Amino acid sequence: MMFYRFLALLLRLTLLVGVAHGLQAQGTLTVTVLNFQLHGLAVVLKTPGGKTWLVDTGPGEKGTYYGARDVIAPLLKRAGVTALDGVIISHPHNDHRGGLAYLVDNIPIRELVDGGYAEIGGSELEAYRKLRARYVAAGGRSTIVKTGSRLALDPGLDAEILWPPSGLHRPDPTKKDDQLYNANSVVLRLQHGTNVFLFPGDNHGLTSMVTVIDPVKLKCDLLVAPHHGLNSNTAMAELTRPKIVLVACLAQYQPSLIRPYELTQGAFQGVGSAVYATWVHGDITAVSDGRKIQVTTARQP
Repeated sequence: MMFYRFLALLLRLTLLVGVAHGLQAQGTLTVTVLNFQLHGLAVVLKTPGGKTWLVDTGPGEKGTYYGARDVIAPLLKRAGVTALDGVIISHPHNDHRGGLAYLVDNIPIRELVDGGYAEIGGSELEAYRKLRARYVAAGGRSTIVKTGSRLALDPGLDAEILWPPSGLHRPDPTKKDDQLYNANSVVLRLQHGTNVFLFPGDNHGLTSMVTVIDPVKLKCDLLVAPHHGLNSNTAMAELTRPKIVLVACLAQYQPSLIRPYELTQGAFQGVGSAVYATWVHGDITAVSDGRKIQVTTARQP
């Protein structure tokens, strides 16, 4: 009897070691879009090698609420993350870089990535430049990216910057500098195995990018809806054709009264995308094993 118990225990241990080895060999990519009480975007990336990156940092402080302090920091603490391997700021609007000040002051950040924007100005960009300078003065590493840049996020990932182009994109020469931020958002294309993830910031003009980059690179399995889903349309859906769309949004955008979740559902219905929104589902987590993507949500609608 003892012999058979020993064999059963040995078999169980062998299976556990096999599973652990498989997870270690293949790794997973975890992408979490966070839910805020205010309009804003922050995405947490947990790489196959265990690194932690942020794409944008959510909205700035308003009254007693501060997304970086009240949402991002507690999540990192629960995950045992004491330092960030990097932060990518898509563009300098407050709803995307507003939490960075808190993070710079409270959590070590090994690398800060952005589009540079040396060609333009504007009050929000100047505020961001001052913060970036303070980060660098304290010993941080600043990386400027343009179309074609590569980021070493993790050996298990291919991370390519699709946008902004050198010299920046000026779709309308009459627009002021601070109106060019969205059109020049950093667009990150992340590939894990056969799965492609697209993080466009607020760059809702994806169709105009095909004159500069190969449109095949905009095809993806998971899309974080650009500009919080406020400009979702069928042309964008046909261009990207994602299986999954994640929308960081409130129920309704003021003062335009646009309902971005419903708008995105309608726009992507024709290509069969499953659409999730933070105001409906809470935090949304997508886990990639390199072949499949599994989505879980903090709550059900």
